[in-house]
This record gives sequence, C-alpha cells and structure tokens, in this order.
Amino acid sequence: MKSEKKVVIITGAAGGIGLSLSKTFLSSSYKVILLDKNQSGIDSVMAELNSEDVNEYIADVTDEDKVREVMESVYKTHGRIDVLVNNAGLQAIYSVEDFPIERFRLMIEVMLVAPFIAIKHVLPFMKRKGFGRIINMASVNGLVGFVGKAAYNSAKHGLVGLTKVVALETAESGITVNALCPGYVDTPLVQN
Repeated sequence: MKSEKKVVIITGAAGGIGLSLSKTFLSSSYKVILLDKNQSGIDSVMAELNSEDVNEYIADVTDEDKVREVMESVYKTHGRIDVLVNNAGLQAIYSVEDFPIERFRLMIEVMLVAPFIAIKHVLPFMKRKGFGRIINMASVNGLVGFVGKAAYNSAKHGLVGLTKVVALETAESGITVNALCPGYVDTPLVQN
C-alpha cells in the first residue's frame, strides 16, 4: 500500500540521535524507516516507539547491495522516499601513531562511504518524484580538528564535502542536501 504520509529513512537508528529523530519525525506524521545492523538496538527502539508508522530494516550501511535493496524495498512498499537522514556513526580516540588502521577504515566506511552509498541509491527515487531532503549528520568535528580524532574528523570533514557536491548536483531537482554540524550531544556514543 502506497503511503499518503511522507517517508523518512534514518540510518544508525538503534539509539541516541537516531531514536530522537525517529520520535520527532513520528510526531510530524511521517512513516519512519529505521535502518541499522544492530538487531537488539532496533528491537528496543521499535518497542519504545510502538507505532504502526515505523518499519525496520536490518542491514550493514556499508554494504552497497543491501542498502540498494532497502531503498528499492522502501520505495516499492511506500511509493516514495521523502527524507534520508545519514546518521550512523561510531567513535574511537587514539593519537595518529597509535590509531589501529582497521578501526580508522571502519570509521571512514560507516561515516563517509555509507552516506555516499545511501545517497547514490536514494537519489533516483527522489528525482522521480521531483522532491527530496537529504540530511547528513556531520559534526563540529567536520569543521574543526580535535586531538585524538583523526578518523572521526576525517570522516566528518569528508561528509561535509560530500554534502556540498550532492547539493550542487541536485540543485535543480527539487532536492535539498544539508549537513548538520552539532557539538557534543549527550548520547551513549559520547558518554562512552
């Protein structure tokens, strides 16, 4: 059944900012699609939200084939994707010389490559409708460097750059693309 309500997809929706965004979009009468690889976290969010206007997809946001399948499924089910919020993130703090390369690569994959993948596969559906909103959760770390945050800063700086490129490429398509750059938000990510 095609949705009369606007549809938002939120990555990294298993808690923190993703949960708060889900509540906000629900209160504004959106269909909310939670996308995360953390099944127990999504289960908890689904129970807390307790709404027929929320659906879940369990997928690794760095897996292009899975993300493409999710976008296609959401569009097929609802007939629209109005908003994409690239929110998935993780944190690690090490000096550059001590930063484990596997962790660095993972952070770049989750916070820069994954948004690119999601944008790449949502744009055709937004262009088809002549409308879309893409919100990339960047950070003050995308504007200023911080000691011990080589991966986080690199990913968020890249996300700000990606946002600018996509905004220019979609400027005449009815699609807006913005990066939000908040300071510290009291979430489990920051608390840990």
